[in-house]
Amino acid sequence: MSARAAATILALFALAAAPAQDAASNRIPAPQPGATPAAAPKPRFDIHVQDGKIQVLLGGQLVPESQWRRTADHLEILASDGRVLHKLALPPQLRQGPPPPSVMTGLRFETPATALAKHATFDAASTSLVTHVLAGGPGALAGVEEHDVVLAAKGAASADPKSLRSLLRSLKPGDELSLTLLRAGQRVEVTVKLAPYTFQPLPAPSAPVAPPPGAKP
Repeated sequence: MSARAAATILALFALAAAPAQDAASNRIPAPQPGATPAAAPKPRFDIHVQDGKIQVLLGGQLVPESQWRRTADHLEILASDGRVLHKLALPPQLRQGPPPPSVMTGLRFETPATALAKHATFDAASTSLVTHVLAGGPGALAGVEEHDVVLAAKGAASADPKSLRSLLRSLKPGDELSLTLLRAGQRVEVTVKLAPYTFQPLPAPSAPVAPPPGAKP
């Protein structure tokens, strides 16, 4: 065998033994062992309140209640084995305490300042001060005015903010809530027809109401 023929055979053998080259030169190479894969985009969850109930939506689709649970300030999205997959921060108006009631009055109730109660001769601990009236809401339609003092609700002895919220949780849309109000020294009776709850942003709670000018401390 000539030297030229031997060189040709060796060249062909080297080509046959070489690893095949990827035909697609622009193909993304596979990740090396131990490399961190690219992070997948986070799913988009939305929190809604409908008729007093919290709803969780994923991409516009309702998430069954069995797949999430509520804590004081978060909603936890659960796997089938109970593991927490995602934590969603609750809006401020839904944090701490029980879920919102199924009805709304369109009124903000706060505890009256002790000084104001003293000069107006009512018990601040068992009454509520109306500090905001939602325009067009059930309370406004019934004639409730800002700075009215709620002395009684449905005849109950206590009408403090906590008692009123508890009472509202026992009622349903369409029910009527009778209120005894104190306005400019006169008692006023009104009846509020409760509407289904829908979240309506209200102004921040007011500072304690000061006594009238010239009143003795």
